[in-house]
Amino acid sequence: STPRAVGVVYPSGFFQQMYSSTTNYDANDIRGAVSDGTNFWASGASAANIDGIDYYGPGTPAGLGTSATPPQAYSIRIFNGQIYYSTQKAGPSNSATQLGIFSFGNGLPTSGTPSPTQLINTGSTVVEDFSINPTTDVCYIAVNLNNAIGGIQKWTKSGGVWSLAYT
Repeated sequence: STPRAVGVVYPSGFFQQMYSSTTNYDANDIRGAVSDGTNFWASGASAANIDGIDYYGPGTPAGLGTSATPPQAYSIRIFNGQIYYSTQKAGPSNSATQLGIFSFGNGLPTSGTPSPTQLINTGSTVVEDFSINPTTDVCYIAVNLNNAIGGIQKWTKSGGVWSLAYT
């Protein structure tokens, strides 16, 4: 019953709450949010132990529209008009193949239930955060190695296949 909200912090330090929901992420947390300037998408966990991406935007009741069940949706970003998110731990099936970077639907979805697509499988390496270059063929990932040591991985895409260049 405690509202979860997304908002904007302006350069002056002023915070403006844009949208909130008393049902999305109930008894859990929003882990990240991203905006195109008008629309907002949040990643996190729900009371039902199902993680997801939810849309908050003009004319739409908070949290209705876009949702999915990616494993442990964590950091969420927009690069080149496409939503991407990272996973920090395996989902309900406890599969390490669910760790990595995913794209979410096509472009910036605001309705329906877009499918997540895994782009980079980091194996058993926990993803903390990431950035993708403008041509979407290089991805830097901040990782947590052995739950104690952090590092940066560089991934490159060639012929449509992502490969680890170095850690």
